[in-house]
Amino acid sequence: MREVRGSAGKGGCGTKVTGSGDNLRVLEERVLLAVGTITKLRTENSSLNDQLKKAVAESRRLQQEVDRMQGAQVNYKKVEEELSALKADRETVKSRIEAIVEKLAVLDAEDQ
Repeated sequence: MREVRGSAGKGGCGTKVTGSGDNLRVLEERVLLAVGTITKLRTENSSLNDQLKKAVAESRRLQQEVDRMQGAQVNYKKVEEELSALKADRETVKSRIEAIVEKLAVLDAEDQ
């Protein structure tokens, strides 16, 4: 702090003035600190925005993959149902052919 004395006479009735230079220096330090903090926060914000954009893009890509796999699962279920129906049809045809072969075997045995 700086002290300034006025010339009020011999009694030394001086006035003490707070040093404005010190106050200005403190204010300047605080402003520089605030500027540094704001710069750091902006950099962090920019980095976080980049990370967010990448995360959103990855999320969209994964959602598309999930949608594609769900479509494939639906298709798989349809194919599985069709395969089961074809197996059932095959068993039916097999049974009918066996019945026909048995009848032919009976006819063939009668002919001999």
